Amino acid sequence: MAPQKTISSVMTASPHTIGQEQPLSTAQEMMRTNSIRHLPVKHGGQLVGVLSDRDIEFALRMEKTSPESLKVEDALTSSVYTVSEKTPLGKVATEMGERRIGCALIIDERERLVGIFTAVDACIELGELLAS
Repeated sequence: MAPQKTISSVMTASPHTIGQEQPLSTAQEMMRTNSIRHLPVKHGGQLVGVLSDRDIEFALRMEKTSPESLKVEDALTSSVYTVSEKTPLGKVATEMGERRIGCALIIDERERLVGIFTAVDACIELGELLAS
């Protein structure tokens, strides 16, 4: 039997991040420019949450305002799913499915952000598995 893949072998290393004090318009532009849907959020170098494109749309609908008027901290999700680089891929994918969440943030032993794994990444991995 082949050894289990760990999340570090499939994560996107060094993901784009944004500061919680930035306007939502900056987050939207980063997402559009980089073709991504999730941005880990930092404050003072520490991970404080994650912002998704859906979080932005929800905040803008609720507040009925422009993306320049709200900050990232007004829309982020503060309870994030984090795992270590050694966590088995299957465990991460199962947990994401059970929790119905779109991404896992990967942290090192010093709790620094080192990667991101999204539902899109999971579909790519599943496709490769089924094709082999």
